[in-house]
Amino acid sequence: MTIDDSIVTGACLVIDDYKVELKDGKFTTNGKGDCANSGGGLVGDQPQYKNNIKFPIGEETETYIAEVYLDPTNLATECTEETAKQNSKTGTKTGCMKWYVYKDSEPNNPSSGTYTMILDHNTTEKLVWVSSADYGNAEQKVSDVGITYSGGSVPEGTYGSYGNNNRGPLTLLDQLKTDTEGWQTDVIPSSDTYSPNNGFEWTIDYSSNGYKARLITAEEIAEITKNDRSGDNYSISSSPEEPWTLQSGSFLLDKQTADCFNDDNCDTTGTISKYWWLFDNTSGCTSYGCKTADSGTNGYWTSSPSAGISYYAWYVHYFGRLDGNYVYGGYDYGVRPVITVSKSKFLQE
Repeated sequence: MTIDDSIVTGACLVIDDYKVELKDGKFTTNGKGDCANSGGGLVGDQPQYKNNIKFPIGEETETYIAEVYLDPTNLATECTEETAKQNSKTGTKTGCMKWYVYKDSEPNNPSSGTYTMILDHNTTEKLVWVSSADYGNAEQKVSDVGITYSGGSVPEGTYGSYGNNNRGPLTLLDQLKTDTEGWQTDVIPSSDTYSPNNGFEWTIDYSSNGYKARLITAEEIAEITKNDRSGDNYSISSSPEEPWTLQSGSFLLDKQTADCFNDDNCDTTGTISKYWWLFDNTSGCTSYGCKTADSGTNGYWTSSPSAGISYYAWYVHYFGRLDGNYVYGGYDYGVRPVITVSKSKFLQE
């Protein structure tokens, strides 16, 4: 801090690894850095960031790493915040769009590694997790969407009245591939393996089946929100910091807002959830702490089956919760892709 005649004329402050400087009467930030170099700019050879990424400096309620503006069909497109916000609506699949970074592969190095991010809206508004037709045609469908099973063969079972999750999200994955056709993301998603408690295991092999995006998992939602479900039959484990629950088979993303669904005396008017970005652009979500409502969908599916109920899968709901629902009847929940992108796409040369 520099003080002249009792007036602060210059200052530098680091908040959560991000450098904020006071110069010429204005506060500015250029991303991560420290205050060792009082001459301004980031220290040493740390790069500057482009305008297509915005870090949530000074916003205490934000729980993501950055807000990103990208066109997944061409990562070289110069996207602006204004253009991306215009495309923040259910059903949009191309063009400059808004994403939220929730994972940094190398958090201590701003110039290398990758960012993992989720789109701010659904590319498909509503569909089932797995349909009766796809379940019955699993032998063909699994090769199309890239699911493999322990033992090497499709698990036995019947679809039943409520559906069956033991063959995976065949319909959901097929729609994900359709929605992201033509995307050119530069880091191919890896695989996810599921081991529910009903005696089967299956793996989604994103990397070998032409995917450019993947689905978020219930485990990731639990890790982001620091909720713990490891003590019940639903077997979502994380590092528990806020272990509250709503009811059997679901948990709140943010107790301050979502719990008001069951509390007539709770007024959330003007209150924003810490995790608003996880359920933004869903129908009626502003009553439960999101910032922008979109009547096109009530939420979106994760790729995770319920471990305790054979006909349930996990989804993110506009009430601000992670919940389970019948895999056959999820016509209110859609597809919200996750991509992984090299940090180099956000750095100035």
